[in-house]
Amino acid sequence: MFMAKEKALFQTLNMMKWHSQTFTGYFWAPVDQQNYISERLSSYSAVRISVYENHNIARPTYIKTNKFTAVYQRIVDTYGIPRYLEANPAVLTIATFPFFFGMMFGDMGHGSILFFAAAVLVVFDQ
Repeated sequence: MFMAKEKALFQTLNMMKWHSQTFTGYFWAPVDQQNYISERLSSYSAVRISVYENHNIARPTYIKTNKFTAVYQRIVDTYGIPRYLEANPAVLTIATFPFFFGMMFGDMGHGSILFFAAAVLVVFDQ
């Protein structure tokens, strides 16, 4: 456990830059959570937050999901995460994935095997 904590600490510190006795790190945060993050970090006297606008770093993609859409978003993420400001194909996946999945596994043989297996489980359930 000690080694895992040390490794996590060094991985985090390696993402920061050392400038005149301080560590400088950059992070992205959603606009609607900026006040929350500022409030939480203001309790630490060693932490200072400043907005850094003059950069050429590629912006990350943040897609807000809920319990229902998270499943479809994971399916889309297996093929690739959309870039910043690209259309999210998970919206189309919500409508088309159940249809195509049903077409792939909708044949009579597969359906009857699943039906009989489920019937056996229901009938012999103790």
